[in-house]
Amino acid sequence: MRGKLRKFIESKYFVLPIMLIAIAMFGMFVLHSRYGPNLYLFTFHPIYIFLILLGVAYGVLLAIDWKFLKIPKHVMKKRLWEGIYFIVFLPLVFFPVFKCYFKVPFVFCHVCPRKCIWGYLRPFTVSGVMLMNIQKRLWCYNICPIGILQKKQAEFKKKSFVLPKWIKESIRIIILAALVVSYFVIRKANIEHVFQAQNLYTYMFKNVFSISLSVMIVSGIILLLSFFVYRLWCSYICPIGTCSDLILKLEKRLKVL
Repeated sequence: MRGKLRKFIESKYFVLPIMLIAIAMFGMFVLHSRYGPNLYLFTFHPIYIFLILLGVAYGVLLAIDWKFLKIPKHVMKKRLWEGIYFIVFLPLVFFPVFKCYFKVPFVFCHVCPRKCIWGYLRPFTVSGVMLMNIQKRLWCYNICPIGILQKKQAEFKKKSFVLPKWIKESIRIIILAALVVSYFVIRKANIEHVFQAQNLYTYMFKNVFSISLSVMIVSGIILLLSFFVYRLWCSYICPIGTCSDLILKLEKRLKVL
């Protein structure tokens, strides 16, 4: 009986539903008028910020391959390791998805009038994440809550739909380029104080910390399609993943030279 229970806990039929329930419950608390503000304040608590920075620091040390630090190979221990990271980083990564001052999360953090925990810690977390990904995209595959979720989704289907490589790379580069251009356009508008009616900032700005129906719909579509397309968000959309792959490719070329 004990062996069967352990086998079930280690199986894909246990881990993924628990993750989805955790995300759904977190979203409900974020959106609730009573608990949402308290949860927002909790994410800025010094203890939570310390846990995030500690997790990032630990990931960076893993990436530089310190001999006394390594990812557990045993299935149960590895799932526990992933579970801890998933719980710790879930508020950081998913808060902007459920509530944001803009119609699109993650893009306007540098000009946001009321930053969530992601926007507040972004200068530290993004740089730390990029360092982690130097070691075979350590963050994306083993620490990022979205990456862990997508990895578990991929386990449900032996063969996933894959676009031709040139189409995949084109999509990734277009998204990354659009993000970079929009960053400097918005930054320039912020410096020059030209937030006018037809400006990208004013079009995306909601002037309220709230849920976006369009974001929820797109997130739901990505979640569903990820059961059929291998790591849809990580492999096609996420700019951090795209940057990391470009850096790894450059690193390989430099080694060849």
